[in-house]
Amino acid sequence: MQDRSSSSVRGWVCGAASLAVCAGPALADPTTEAWYFRFYGRMGQSPDAAMHALVSVIPADVVQVRYTANNTYVNASGVPSYPVGPFPDGNPSYPSDVAWLVRVPHAPVEQPPPKTPTGNGTIGLWVNGVAVYNAKDAHSYMGLGVWNQNAVVVEADGFDAALGHSSPLGPPAPPLRPGLYHHHQNPIALREQLGDDGTHHSPILGYAFDGFPIYGPYGYANPDGTGGVRRMVSGYRARSITVRTTLPDGTVLPPAQYGPAVDADYPIGYYVEDFEYVGGLGDLNRANARFEVTPEYPGGTWAYHTTIDAAGASAYPYSVGPIYFGVLQTDNTTRTVMVPPGAAVFDPCSVPMAISEDPAPARTCGGGSAEFTVKASGVGGSGPFGYEWRRDGVVLSDVPGHIAGSATSELTITDARPGEAGGYSCRVTGGCGEVISAEAELTVCVADMNCDGLVDFPDYLEFLNLYIAHDPRADITLDGLVDFVDYLEFLNFYEAGC
Repeated sequence: MQDRSSSSVRGWVCGAASLAVCAGPALADPTTEAWYFRFYGRMGQSPDAAMHALVSVIPADVVQVRYTANNTYVNASGVPSYPVGPFPDGNPSYPSDVAWLVRVPHAPVEQPPPKTPTGNGTIGLWVNGVAVYNAKDAHSYMGLGVWNQNAVVVEADGFDAALGHSSPLGPPAPPLRPGLYHHHQNPIALREQLGDDGTHHSPILGYAFDGFPIYGPYGYANPDGTGGVRRMVSGYRARSITVRTTLPDGTVLPPAQYGPAVDADYPIGYYVEDFEYVGGLGDLNRANARFEVTPEYPGGTWAYHTTIDAAGASAYPYSVGPIYFGVLQTDNTTRTVMVPPGAAVFDPCSVPMAISEDPAPARTCGGGSAEFTVKASGVGGSGPFGYEWRRDGVVLSDVPGHIAGSATSELTITDARPGEAGGYSCRVTGGCGEVISAEAELTVCVADMNCDGLVDFPDYLEFLNLYIAHDPRADITLDGLVDFVDYLEFLNFYEAGC
């Protein structure tokens, strides 16, 4: 059985020519440790009152993970901790507890041709236990199954702010009907929870039912882990057609299987068959995957990516493509997973919190601004995290127009004063404890009056003009007066330079 202790977790690997460029914390077994666990007693929530009354009694995110030597078993309600609903199209269902039990093999394998279609319904789980769906919405033109509707386009007015919605389950049950909440596309709220903002390699966002990971939109430029981080590009593109008489592979259809002509009611993208795969066009194969080095898999793995365009909008095929790359674990799709006796329960706090990005030193002029950012990691992004910024060990609070973000991951100092100089650090708290970042020094160059990065004669002239005009910016001592004491203090700063 694999070692799940904190000592087994590989540390950060940084180096311009290494397999991972400042890749992030590698996990001893990502299939076990990458899940977004339920901390702080988190329950479902919704801005809609009727829906909130139903989801607020459901445990949110992943509630338990067990493992054996070969598999990981995940229990989740299917309800996330970020707000769900309302669904603007009048969808009568709410995200109900669907009691997921899913098995993820530790060593998934490629499926030889022919590949297995992903099909309708759940094809994987996001790391918070929410269902992954492919692009289709289970409806087709004339019900023939030839031109299949693209849910992201056809149901666009039914998604909530997190880009999710529910599929009704069972008979109507006023006031709202139970439903299976899912994402067909870029799970923006989950990505926000996990800090997937494009400044580093995306985290694992989920696992497909073949056992291969689903990453966010950003990966290493080169599959071997070199070249920095950039947005992964799908190999699919919209077809240049005006009539729907052929399929993307060139198959000429009989007239009875023609789709509707391309027009305002049925624009390109309305059906998944409006897209074609072009080898070499992007980074990913037909399944929307590639073999690559990732922070969690430094030896490489086949991995899917959610795909977005340059503007950040969801891009077809959105996550897992129309086929699984690996061998489908059919007990997941039939919901017949059985946990064997003796499976160990994973303790998410066995992997401690860590600072994944310390604040960087900053320098500003008097009256200028400076920003500090900290990033923390933990098992499954075990947030939400709490933040407490300090200067030279003293806890800071927000001051309107001066200090902002003292309880967030980003601290901003505006109208910087001499007293703002010092060492800035952040205490980050989470479900598994707390950690304190390294200190970053802020240098406030008071004599740099024109904020050009230099202390020279133009700065002296600038101060002199402000001083003569009794401008508050010449109040170097911050005593509310502009007087000779300020002039002497400025001269001290001016002679010292920066």
